[in-house]
Amino acid sequence: MLIQNEWPKMDSNSKIPLDENTRLMQKVADDDVEAFSCLYHKFSPVLRRFLANWDGRYTSADDLIQKIFSRLWEQRKHFRAESSFKTYLFGIAHYVLNEEKRQLGKIVKINLKKYSVFDLACDDGLS
Repeated sequence: MLIQNEWPKMDSNSKIPLDENTRLMQKVADDDVEAFSCLYHKFSPVLRRFLANWDGRYTSADDLIQKIFSRLWEQRKHFRAESSFKTYLFGIAHYVLNEEKRQLGKIVKINLKKYSVFDLACDDGLS
């Protein structure tokens, strides 16, 4: 016989069982810094493994993890528990990575304009 405490907690707006991470994120949405710290320590190694495959020559994994969790904190009030926390976090991670790629692309274009191949080929060191 099941005791009521053995049933997974449910979101009041839906019938989806809430896991521990989703409940922590709901606390984060209510400005709970300890819950945020718990999620950070639990998921930063997961994100580090995810980012290991990304070609981030100019950005370290630690910097990207900081940006991802900063964005998570900024967006905390928008979390609706319609999907798992992990899905929500990786959605933010993909957004941050795409944003980073756009920024790196802009830097490359600026540098290409600044140091064009023609200018480098014609530079003989004489003025």
